[in-house]
Amino acid sequence: MRLLLSHNLDVNATDGDGLSPLMQAAGFGDHKLADMLIARGANLNWKDGDGISALIAFDGVFHDLSMQRKLIARGADPQVQDKQGRTLLIAAAASDTTTPEVMRELLELGYDPLTATKNRHVAAQDLALNFHRQRALLHP
Repeated sequence: MRLLLSHNLDVNATDGDGLSPLMQAAGFGDHKLADMLIARGANLNWKDGDGISALIAFDGVFHDLSMQRKLIARGADPQVQDKQGRTLLIAAAASDTTTPEVMRELLELGYDPLTATKNRHVAAQDLALNFHRQRALLHP
């Protein structure tokens, strides 16, 4: 990719699945490549056909938010939603493996727990459910 960038690759070009280079760099945690793409004008809020952006391109990884912090600091919109209306916070809140620390960090990054999906589901519902589930596991 770095070689292609040196030959004036369009940093917002997409592959057959609609993924931009920034989405792929973000998904694989390649901070150096993400920095290069952003410096060359990559669209931080580009969405593929499913409404997925670089912030939520690979939302199954909820333990390292360093890429999301970087993208938001550079201007990515934390409230961006996919076609179902999910934000990264909504996806993370629905996961059984998301820690309270990650949820706290997402809220500190500016994610709104009351943002609703298309079917009116909000992250706050899962936050409350997971809190009670974790409490039950800790205090049987």
